[in-house]
Amino acid sequence: MVNRHDFPYSPGSPEIARHRLVAEITFDGTKLALEPSRPKTTTGGRICPFQLYSVSQNRTRRSLTFAPLPFRRLAVATLFAVIAIFLPYSPILAAGQPVWAKHAVPIGGCDIKVPSPNHKLLAEVICRNKAKEGDIDRFLRVTDGAGRKYDLIFEDSLDSDLGLKRGAELLWSPNSNEFLINGGETAISGFFVDVYQIGPKEVEKFDVTEAAQKDMVRSFPPCKATILDERECHRMENHPDYNMSAVAWVPEKSAIIVMAQIPCSSEYGGIMCQLLGYEIQVPSGKILQRLTAKELKERWQHDIAWRMSIPDPPDYKPPKSK
Repeated sequence: MVNRHDFPYSPGSPEIARHRLVAEITFDGTKLALEPSRPKTTTGGRICPFQLYSVSQNRTRRSLTFAPLPFRRLAVATLFAVIAIFLPYSPILAAGQPVWAKHAVPIGGCDIKVPSPNHKLLAEVICRNKAKEGDIDRFLRVTDGAGRKYDLIFEDSLDSDLGLKRGAELLWSPNSNEFLINGGETAISGFFVDVYQIGPKEVEKFDVTEAAQKDMVRSFPPCKATILDERECHRMENHPDYNMSAVAWVPEKSAIIVMAQIPCSSEYGGIMCQLLGYEIQVPSGKILQRLTAKELKERWQHDIAWRMSIPDPPDYKPPKSK
């Protein structure tokens, strides 16, 4: 299916093919090859309104058959030690509390049941012990209104022991037809949101943030930012991987509000910490509305799990003299 992602505040957006991902999967042991990145963590004194985890991968297309995820206790302990360093600039991380969307249900543990608003469907986080290494394998089970069960692997593993892409919270849509999962890895970059849609015979998984990623590049051009060299800025232009997390479902619409932010790292030069909000149609990924950081705070602060701050303006290179 092909959709245009156009809206009044952006130049003509390219056509983007949306690939439907069937989420009824089998555990075949296939390993997903991903390369973890290690971003710098200094913020240069900038206000960082939106940081907690990090994920480094191209999320425009995802296969839903993954290797079982090692759940190492030491890795998790280290992860939260890193998070603690960034709490002054991060959403408040409290046990049993949502991280991004105030009304979401945390799913960071095991044996967690999240019923739909109409109480006819159920999403469960289930853990299985791996006898060989003593690790824990987490997966998601969705039970539809007819009692059919679908087992989904909703976490990816990286080669590094600390490279964990973890689902952190789940939020059902008001009509109980879809739910979203927010998640990430470490403290400052690469948050993701996945949308799951329940059909009559299958559950489908969608990445709806591709258009927002490209609009962030147009809104904050990397090659105009201070500090960034030409090679690095072109990489960011061609393969943006900015923070994307949903804070709410839009009432009376099949749409979500996504907070998009350039990570608060000196790796991103003068555009670090810049933030916009998007109303995104589900499952097409079409941008219905674009919000400045101020508009996002004014209209949706009541749905955000922490008190959002407005970032400093971007710092661009002076124009070249003719």
